[in-house]
Amino acid sequence: SLFFEYQGAHLIGAIGLVLVAAWVAGQPGMLGEGQALGISAATWFWFGMTVSLLHHVWVWLFWRGELHYGWISERLGSPRGFNIYARGFGLWALLRGTAIVGVAAASPWTSGMPVGLRLVLALVCLGLAGWLMYSVVKFFTVERALGADHFDPKYRSLGLEKRGIFAYARNGMYTFGLLALYIPGLLWASQAALWLGLLNHLNTWLHYLVTERPDMQRIYGDKS
Repeated sequence: SLFFEYQGAHLIGAIGLVLVAAWVAGQPGMLGEGQALGISAATWFWFGMTVSLLHHVWVWLFWRGELHYGWISERLGSPRGFNIYARGFGLWALLRGTAIVGVAAASPWTSGMPVGLRLVLALVCLGLAGWLMYSVVKFFTVERALGADHFDPKYRSLGLEKRGIFAYARNGMYTFGLLALYIPGLLWASQAALWLGLLNHLNTWLHYLVTERPDMQRIYGDKS
């Protein structure tokens, strides 16, 4: 039961996001007939939605399987199990970013946002995402950001990080780091890329509410 805790809500939320994505894709002039690398904007858009959803399935399987049952270490060994998970995580994240860039390049100049405003917002997003990455490397560690506390008990005695950007937001990863998802849409003035960035962002917060926060409450005994 712990493995599937709140995953019914996760499924319902994911279906809701797909329905919103379908509505977005159906808006006149949203995707158009443009291409990037010979791939249509619509294909990039739906590829982006698919890898976003599958990314969190990957995380759920590894996190819950290891945290509650030790399945990953038992079958793959430690730290090999975590390394396999981390490589997969990186690949999914790369595919998500690539899809957003692909949509932006295939459907540019569809946003009426003034160029000055777009550039300012892009710089703000870049700055906050950069501050988040600095705080992760200097204080939090990349391993812990990937969820090493689900695999190695030594992280569980450290408590929640409150240095760097984490002093201003308990979940700096999703509050600030994921602002990078909007940069391609801002630079290319692409409505579709901005929507895909938003849907990716919402999907990550959904993952946090139904998977990560319940796990962290058990790991740290503290609401996050």
